[in-house]
Amino acid sequence: MAHTVICIKTFDSILNYGVYSKQAAPVNFEGSWHCLSLRKDPCTNKTQYFIISGSGKDINTSTRNDECNSYCEHQRDNDSYRQCDKQTPQPISFILLNVNCKITQKLPSNIAYCCFQEFFHSRTFRKRFIRYMKQNCKMYDMTHYVCMCEDVFNIISCALQVPLFIEICLDVNLPVIHVCLAWCYRIEGLARKRLILEETMAWLSTLGGGYSSLGDYFLSFSQQAGKISVTQLNIAIEMGDPIMASKCRMFFALSLMQAGKLKHCKKMLRNEYEVAIQYIHRDSKLIDMCKGMWSKLQYYYMKRRTISANNRNIKYKDSNLSCYYVCKDRLTDIKDTNFSVGS
Repeated sequence: MAHTVICIKTFDSILNYGVYSKQAAPVNFEGSWHCLSLRKDPCTNKTQYFIISGSGKDINTSTRNDECNSYCEHQRDNDSYRQCDKQTPQPISFILLNVNCKITQKLPSNIAYCCFQEFFHSRTFRKRFIRYMKQNCKMYDMTHYVCMCEDVFNIISCALQVPLFIEICLDVNLPVIHVCLAWCYRIEGLARKRLILEETMAWLSTLGGGYSSLGDYFLSFSQQAGKISVTQLNIAIEMGDPIMASKCRMFFALSLMQAGKLKHCKKMLRNEYEVAIQYIHRDSKLIDMCKGMWSKLQYYYMKRRTISANNRNIKYKDSNLSCYYVCKDRLTDIKDTNFSVGS
């Protein structure tokens, strides 16, 4: 449903316009084309706006000769025949816009052009632009200016209630504000680069998480997860994000932990925790991540101690069994020996 209409106009003509919903999404009308037109209302001496829409196609009525009385005769192979050459235009519908509130703002032509181009492409810009106009510009109540002319109601097919109408008027008397397009292109390049880096970081995080989950069982997967963490660290440094860089270093420490290098992992986790608690704006997720990694490191240490103790017990039992069998053999040898009492 149409909620906001914005148009750029001069004194007596409309240059461009857009119709948007309450969520700042474009609104489409029936028909292959539509346009915005204005009319000076003699009753209220105010500007009246209409949406004109149509299919843009003509209907050829030559399929049946009895539908039209306008024929032209032609000669072909000494035979005369009739063909209808009348074209019936497709009906055009007029939609009257009943505006509740109207905002009128004068802008230089170059600023208006840049704003409206961005208004077409960015939904976020549309929302912020509309909010800015509501907060900083005067809104006129248009509910009392309703035209009751019979001629208008005879041609319109329906009326559309529009809560907000934003009218941008080009004023040639205003000083032209210089727009630094070179700086705009630089910022656009940086923004695109940031988007690409964030998308790459998201893909690598998904891939690294899969390798890291299998790294607890296979050493090759933990090594591959460490390589992915190094790539993520380079991207985080390129983005200038110290929080993300710290997380990437902890991902690499996890790969070291899975590879059994617990001493190096412990040193890295301590350094990252000391850095995390010294930030002016502390990141609670980063601190919790450090604590969680430290708990996993403690589990690996406990697992190592358990395996070492089991190995020592196995060696002790093996040594006891060997001593038992040696003693048993000796007792057997002594039992079989005949002792003689010396004279």
